[in-house]
Amino acid sequence: MKETNIKYFIDQCIGKLEGKRIYLVCNKSLKDFFSKLKLIMEANGAEVLLDIKEKRNIESHWLPKIIRNGLLFIEKVGPYECNLIIIGTPIEVEKQEAAKLHEQMILYENLGMSMILLDWPIKKVPIQYQSSASKLYEKSLTINYNEMRKLNFEIEKILRQGTEFTITNASGTFVTFNRSDNKIFKEDCNLEYEKIFQLPGGEVFFVPEPTTTNGVIILSKKSPIEKIEISNGYAYFPKKFNIPFKVPVAEFGIGTNFNFAPIEYFTSSEKSFKSCHFGFGHNKNFGGIYNENYHFDILIKKFKMYIDGKPISLPSR
Repeated sequence: MKETNIKYFIDQCIGKLEGKRIYLVCNKSLKDFFSKLKLIMEANGAEVLLDIKEKRNIESHWLPKIIRNGLLFIEKVGPYECNLIIIGTPIEVEKQEAAKLHEQMILYENLGMSMILLDWPIKKVPIQYQSSASKLYEKSLTINYNEMRKLNFEIEKILRQGTEFTITNASGTFVTFNRSDNKIFKEDCNLEYEKIFQLPGGEVFFVPEPTTTNGVIILSKKSPIEKIEISNGYAYFPKKFNIPFKVPVAEFGIGTNFNFAPIEYFTSSEKSFKSCHFGFGHNKNFGGIYNENYHFDILIKKFKMYIDGKPISLPSR
């Protein structure tokens, strides 16, 4: 990524770096990108500690223990005060470690730690596609953030128009659910008033009322049809997902990053504009009741939305 583009999203999302103490942590596959990020941040006045996790199978926690807000205990370093953590994703840990990692991140958030999840999966893409993937992610990170924030505001107003929602698409997806009076969240990617967000970012989301979500999400129309069946707020996944239990519906969201393409392969695909997604698992950290040790999203492209029975059009740009 170009240095000017890194400086741009730092300025738009983090603001002034002078005096900030920042902890960067990532897997080895993100080493080059995060090393460059560290140099740029230091050149602009930040004190930065870069922690690269060399091994995939680790016995200790992937993230350091947090003593209190702003104070971590880092192996080989000891106590380390910082006011921002930037976590590189995708994160490579063994399956049994993933639940612990999720719990640590929730603890960070509950204690008020400022945290950015920075997605840069380029090394995980087949080599012949890495150049195209890099350009796509670079474009999505250098979006016009002011325009995206205005779009978030417009979509929030639309979602407040009613309480009964229906989502459909041409593949046969048909899901109904209710919105309660719980807060509607906007991911504006602005550290001035957000404690945690993802980059690339951009979405508006809320927690559906528990037990009100019903219907089916069609994943593939090819025979045999792959689908997620949802009943009374719980989802049942096809065998290929290897989830042998019902999963609570935790979130409904609409992507607002108009520079990102809705490609399921990428972990940030739910941010793409005019796509929507359902989140499953944990949602207690944003107003829900489920305290599961996982959270994941399912993307729906080219969807139609009805609120209180009326068809809804999203803003164009």
